[in-house]
Amino acid sequence: MDLSAIITKTIAESPLDAKRHYIGASSIGNKCDRAIWYGFKGAESSKPSPSLKTTFDIGKRLEGMLLDYMEQAGLHIVRDKPLRDASFPLFQGHCDAILLSKAEPIAIVEIKTANTASFSSFKSKGLIAWRESYYAQLQAYMGMAGYSRGVLLAIDKNTSELHHEWVTYDDIYYHELREKARKIAMATEAPEKINKNPIFFVCNMCSYRKICHAD
Repeated sequence: MDLSAIITKTIAESPLDAKRHYIGASSIGNKCDRAIWYGFKGAESSKPSPSLKTTFDIGKRLEGMLLDYMEQAGLHIVRDKPLRDASFPLFQGHCDAILLSKAEPIAIVEIKTANTASFSSFKSKGLIAWRESYYAQLQAYMGMAGYSRGVLLAIDKNTSELHHEWVTYDDIYYHELREKARKIAMATEAPEKINKNPIFFVCNMCSYRKICHAD
């Protein structure tokens, strides 16, 4: 019995995640408006390889494990909280958790996993320089929820080391994100490509590469 082949085949045949009919907080920090637009319009995306799908699933399990540890530490959290912008409901998201103090919400919690090189970059450079898309995601959640603080907690997948950074809500930054979401959602045609070369590093990693560069 080729156990590895059986498992790999099962992973390969697993269905794609359900399409989102909104602009997500997790995607709003993408530098390519066209990719965000494709996602909003439900365009066909390429399926991740079994190994990449497994990597994504491992990340989700690790995120849940860290939330378990937070609760074991006596911290009070509300998990997987759906949020949306009050004035533009098509701008939505699900934060990993909300941290509570005496039943009152005090901060948005977002959890990420990273390999050692990426994790070291977070520690040495800070959140914005490491992944501005993660910073934008956290700001989006804070803006939608009306909270003034957020925290991003990361785990090194290779060493299990933890590192976090507290973030203060930036109202101007959030309004820029919301207007970006509004502009993309209202667009009747795909925005300009971020690059015309399909092997440009951003395009090469994009799940909409084939449909985007078909013309």
